Amino acid sequence: MLPAGLSVNAQFAGSLNRDTPQQKLRAAGIQAALAASGIHWGNGGATVSSAQIKAAAQDMHADSAHLIAPDVQAALTNIRTSPGGHWHTDFRAQATAQTMPSEIQSLFARIPVAGADRALGNAVAAAAQSLTLAVAGDAQGGSHGAFGLRLSAPAILQGRNGATLRVNTLALEDISQSGLGRVDMQLSGGGLPSLALASHRFAWAPDNLSGDAALSTHFDFGMLRDADVSAAGDASLHRGGFTFTLRRCAQARIGAVQVGRKTMLRKIAGALCTAGHAPLIASDAKGWTAAAAVNSLAAGFPAAAAKLSNGSGQFLFAGKDSKLTGHMELANARIADAAKSARFRPLTGSATATLANSRVTGEALINGPHRARIGRVAFTHDLNTGAGKADIAARDVRFDPKGLQPENLSPLLAQIREAKGRASFTGTVAWTRKSMTSHGMLDIAQLDFASPLGPAHALQSSIAFKSLLPPVTADGQKLDIASVDWTLPFTGTKAVFALSPDALRVESAKTNVAGGAASLDGMTVELGGKAAIHDTARLDNIDLAQIVSATNIGSKVKVEGRVKGVVPFTSGAAGFRIAKGHIESVGPGRLSIDRSLWTKGDVAVNGVEDFAYQALENLTVDSMTADIDSVDNGRLRIVFHIKGRNDPPKPQEARVGLFDLIRGTAFDKPVALPSGTPIDLTLETSLNFDELLKSYQAAWSQTLATAPAPKRGTKK
Repeated sequence: MLPAGLSVNAQFAGSLNRDTPQQKLRAAGIQAALAASGIHWGNGGATVSSAQIKAAAQDMHADSAHLIAPDVQAALTNIRTSPGGHWHTDFRAQATAQTMPSEIQSLFARIPVAGADRALGNAVAAAAQSLTLAVAGDAQGGSHGAFGLRLSAPAILQGRNGATLRVNTLALEDISQSGLGRVDMQLSGGGLPSLALASHRFAWAPDNLSGDAALSTHFDFGMLRDADVSAAGDASLHRGGFTFTLRRCAQARIGAVQVGRKTMLRKIAGALCTAGHAPLIASDAKGWTAAAAVNSLAAGFPAAAAKLSNGSGQFLFAGKDSKLTGHMELANARIADAAKSARFRPLTGSATATLANSRVTGEALINGPHRARIGRVAFTHDLNTGAGKADIAARDVRFDPKGLQPENLSPLLAQIREAKGRASFTGTVAWTRKSMTSHGMLDIAQLDFASPLGPAHALQSSIAFKSLLPPVTADGQKLDIASVDWTLPFTGTKAVFALSPDALRVESAKTNVAGGAASLDGMTVELGGKAAIHDTARLDNIDLAQIVSATNIGSKVKVEGRVKGVVPFTSGAAGFRIAKGHIESVGPGRLSIDRSLWTKGDVAVNGVEDFAYQALENLTVDSMTADIDSVDNGRLRIVFHIKGRNDPPKPQEARVGLFDLIRGTAFDKPVALPSGTPIDLTLETSLNFDELLKSYQAAWSQTLATAPAPKRGTKK
């Protein structure tokens, strides 16, 4: 029996070189020391009060790993051995080491997929440049190599840049080369992904490790920003092959997908579920695969101010060495407008994409209501250069009163009903890491539709977009409508316009009406609809006879002559208002108003009053003006000033009896107004223009409400 309280000190200096097919290990400049005290020996066992172990080296290589100046200091207490090879010790240790950042970056670059992220590789290299480990716990062993270990406090591994791996729980129990364990760890800081991994029970045997695993992580990777994944399942490592199978759907969220400085997608979320019986992740010597079904997919497209929801599909990615391939499918996705002012109705879409040779290629099909085919988008993206493009083709989209209608595509087209015709759109969106460009062309051919003014015929236009995201046209875009069947038909309607991200600018508009022409100077319409619209309508050589004959007073009012004028107007929150409108006659004319329009058949009270009726019944007009202004309470005031002469069909003269004249009763009864009597007449009238507009709008709205809804869309 050794003396009680024996102390032992030992030192070692030298190098280590182990080179076998299984392992290559080299260490130079090794300095090691052992100091143990309170050694007691007896009854087939021993106890040691404490032991200090120090080990350092100048340089150490373990296969491809290279450590510079590794240093380990460990304190062992409560060391006990007993018969049968059983032993126990409490331990506390600290270790430090350094690495070469260039070597770590090179090693990281060999990792499939993750190795392509240079920023992540730099963060790993910065963390590993200087490492510190602190660990404490107890360990025990038994016969036949049985081994157990348990942490008594969290083990912490820290990197130079603040990266920290914290192992909160670790318990291992190995019995004859097989065992059980549990672990709970977290990774954070230093530009590395935030990671939490826990396994309540894992087991190992020769060439096999399996158990449950719960994982949650927050990271940036490649084009992905602010990503979160939470998954729970079963992991297995068998003879170099690894699989992870989901127990339930994993939740994934990505804050943004960025190409250079451009955000292509944002707020992406969905559930990753088991695709059949395939594991989520599998790898072996032949490479790795990742497969899942995707449910409840949602995403935002900020450049297009659109959002996707309710998408479902699946994906399969595979990799070997640095080669990555994959295939993705998406179906039944809902695409909705996310702009402040609505531009289009919800659409549905499906898509397929293939990844090969660092290039993504695919196409998406876009459908309108009732599965009406709208168009397709073919796209490509190069992962190495960050460049790509999407070609949009919506060719020969057909509108039919019993099928697809413009209002099905956009609320901006809600006033266009019972459309029949076709339209086509082609466009391209291209991007690089630094910029994005887009352009397109919309062609509308011979479109007939019901407008608020009446049936419109043969609308046609070719609109050139110099940007699609957001929509911007070149200046001077033209739109033609052959005719509009209003009370007074419009013919040859033409408009010149331009669209900007915030407004529609009508540069000019002109139509032929009532034998003359009407035009607008030009106006700007904010797409948000808040700012008032200002413009001036100009009338040129308008035939008054056609206007009057189209009204319900055409049987009592006859007019000959033409007018011209300007009518400045404003349309906004306060309604439609006219200020200082002025109309004047073009050359002489004639006016005849049946007195029954005023008197409703009553006999004139006296001759003076009858003079006024006669003057309006047979009036040759030399000149006429009308001043138009909006006044309070939504009324429109019109002041007519007419100069001319009385011109009855047969010459007439006034005959007044002498005695009637003496008695003062000469004008108590009608007296003929002499032919040629000069007339200088001012008439002022007003009408409730706001109520008139409301009535017109209500009638149009009623027409929209009673119009039959499209039963199903037509396919392209």
